[in-house]
Amino acid sequence: MQQPNQKSINIPGPSWLVEERDACGVGFIADQAGRANHNLVAQALKALTCMEHRGGCSADRDSGDGAGLMTAIPWKLLQEEISGIDPLVCAAGMMFLPQQPERQAICREITERCAAEEGLSLVGWRQVPVKPEVLGIQAKATQPHMEHVVFQAAHLRGDALERTIYITRRRIKLEIRQRHPEWHSEFYIASLSNRTMIYKGLVRSAVLGEFY
Repeated sequence: MQQPNQKSINIPGPSWLVEERDACGVGFIADQAGRANHNLVAQALKALTCMEHRGGCSADRDSGDGAGLMTAIPWKLLQEEISGIDPLVCAAGMMFLPQQPERQAICREITERCAAEEGLSLVGWRQVPVKPEVLGIQAKATQPHMEHVVFQAAHLRGDALERTIYITRRRIKLEIRQRHPEWHSEFYIASLSNRTMIYKGLVRSAVLGEFY
């Protein structure tokens, strides 16, 4: 339950659902030899389903209080639709954009400009394929438009690249919040990294793999 001194969270939805923070569960799966394998994702989704009892569920029986999966960036998948990707010098992001096309365009412009000012050049955008039909009523009504974005910094590697990415992410978030504070719940950077990508949503754990 929400503590007496805890500030209310400005997120659409019933307070008992969106403000609950006490039922989280975490799992970790890896290959001992460090090999990339889609079977790891399948196992992780199975493990996530087994933790469904740790999350909340809305009255529509499909809108959850949040479930997600962090994986290594699927560079080969991104390279199929975005040309010019070099995993050594690129960063990939999972962007949650507003539903309105005109607001999406503004968010992309701010994202690209902030990245360019930090030395990251745009490689491309990709719309994330999803299945809204598996969502509950509440989750579907607030579903963002989801896109992948890829940037490149030919002069940076490793930790230096990650630091630049972190600063870029903060700048994007702050500028959109300052210019369009009413978009607080419509724009979100789920992940932006040279190493990992996050798939998440207001879904039950068992539904995450069906949605993405």
